[in-house]
Amino acid sequence: MARYTTNQQINEIINTDLYKSGKPFTIAEMTKICTSTNYASRMNELLRCLVDDGYVRAFGNQQNLLYSKAGEKWLKKRWVSEMAESICPGDYYGNLTGKTSLDVKESTETLSRFS
Repeated sequence: MARYTTNQQINEIINTDLYKSGKPFTIAEMTKICTSTNYASRMNELLRCLVDDGYVRAFGNQQNLLYSKAGEKWLKKRWVSEMAESICPGDYYGNLTGKTSLDVKESTETLSRFS
């Protein structure tokens, strides 16, 4: 059995037609569609991550829990590379390259708009 990273599994969810349609879905429905996630318990964990990040809204009660795509205004946080996240609170001397450099630049520009 192939191993998938959390990001790969989340990307698969986000790229499904069911998610993109914005229609409500259950954990079982999404588990049937996604090939990288075979267990409802894992799908539940992934959907909770998506709820925390604001990509998915959860509604209903525990027995009839439904999920749907959240609108852009619901997005709570952007995904930032771990390196950029770790250097933002402090000073960093040296050369930054690749995604880290872009993340730091974007974060700095965003923060400067609010100050």
